[in-house]
This record gives sequence, structure tokens and C-alpha cells, in this order.
Amino acid sequence: MRSMTRAAMLVAAAGTLAMPAFAQTLSPPPAPLGGTAPAQAPAALNAPEQKLPVTTVPTGLVPSSRPEAVLAPLPVPDMPADATVHDFLVNARQALAAGRAALAQESLERAESRALTRSVRPSRAGDPSGQALVRLISRARAALATGDEAVTTQRIDAAIAAAKH
Repeated sequence: MRSMTRAAMLVAAAGTLAMPAFAQTLSPPPAPLGGTAPAQAPAALNAPEQKLPVTTVPTGLVPSSRPEAVLAPLPVPDMPADATVHDFLVNARQALAAGRAALAQESLERAESRALTRSVRPSRAGDPSGQALVRLISRARAALATGDEAVTTQRIDAAIAAAKH
């Protein structure tokens, strides 16, 4: 019995000592013999980062049947860092009038983000905003999603009027 306890202790000790070996990560391959330079990383690791082309049409406005699909980034409005909600709404209106719906979408999204800046209890942070301006911008985004330029323009104009106050 005593020998079984001692054997069990030896097995446990050996297992404990071997654990760090299992936790080690793989090291890079050794340099070739003969003192030559180390092998280069695969070409894919050295390749410059590829960026998706910027889209010219609104994206992500309606749920996709392919959630794994990667959407092209929207164009970034040429606006100063301290642009106001009103500035982004005017930019969205101008972009829509120029036939640049994707830029209008991005400008509306940024206007909505600025308008959503509010102080609420953490427990209510996920609740939709009841602010009239946020609702107007949301409705303009919804109209843009349907492709109805006239209604989108009307809703952006209403949001611009509300943002002035």
C-alpha cells in the first residue's frame, strides 16, 4: 500500500514538472546551417495591408441575408474634427443632391452619433434615445435605405431645421 502511494506521488510530481513543457509555444524555425541569414517570413506576411475600395452606394442599411459578407467602407466626409450635428446634416443634404448616397449615409450616421451624446444612467444606456433630433435623423436614414431621394431630402431638411435650435 505504501509503495502504491509513493508511486502515485511520483506520477503526480512527474506530471506537474511536465506541465510547463506543454504550455510552451512553438519557436521559429532555426537558421540554416553554415551561418547564412535567417529565412525570410512568408511573402503574405511582408505584403502591404490591402484596403477595400470605398463604396459609392449606401451599405448595411438593411439586414443582409449573408451576415458574413464584408461591406466596403463608406466614404469619409471631409469635415473638421469639431463639426456639429448641423454640419454633418448639411453635408448629407449636399451629398444626396450631388448623387453621392454613400457619403450622405456616412454623414447621417455621424450626425446621429453626435446627437446621441447624452448623459443617462448605465442601466438605460441601451434604451433608444427619445430625442426628437435623433428620431428625425433615424427616419432620414430609413428613407435613404429605401432609395427614396425625395423623402430622404425632406427628412434631412427637417433634421437640419431641428438642429438649428
